[in-house]
Amino acid sequence: HVLCPGTYVDNIRSDLCNNMRKRATTRRVRSLTSYYTVEGVSILRPLKGLDPNMYESLETSFTQLYPKFEIIFAVADPDDPSLKIARELIEKYPDVDARITIGEQIVGVNPKINNLMEAFGTAKYDILWVIDSNAQVVPDTLARSVDSLTHVRPSKPRVGLVHHVPYAIASAHDSTIGTQLE
Repeated sequence: HVLCPGTYVDNIRSDLCNNMRKRATTRRVRSLTSYYTVEGVSILRPLKGLDPNMYESLETSFTQLYPKFEIIFAVADPDDPSLKIARELIEKYPDVDARITIGEQIVGVNPKINNLMEAFGTAKYDILWVIDSNAQVVPDTLARSVDSLTHVRPSKPRVGLVHHVPYAIASAHDSTIGTQLE
């Protein structure tokens, strides 16, 4: 099943998600420039435990059609099973600037934020893209997002934040109510 936030009828949900997927893969980026003039992006992926399709989800960060980015996997526990997948992907894509940070800084009550603090502290670029470990993105998502964030539009307010409304594919082997709602 394909789940989209805010839709309840299966046919509507399926049509909406198919249209979202088609739109995401066919939209053109207005301005892609060279490596030296484009803004760099630090992709932060917080990891904890294993998710269904985690390898495939994390791999979508490595296949972004954008000239300047880094991927930082943030893991609090050095024994976390997700580290195996992160290391495999880093080895599979040696030309992608990717690394792992291990540890956390307790800055509040949200464990994901605490987990991300080490990665945030080592990020090379000012533009940050935080993607959960179970989220998959199409190859031009980063380019379109940076374009939306940095493209100057006369007589329109400047964009300061870009948020993606995700769609999720429910796992057949995990049909708990929490998974269905997510």
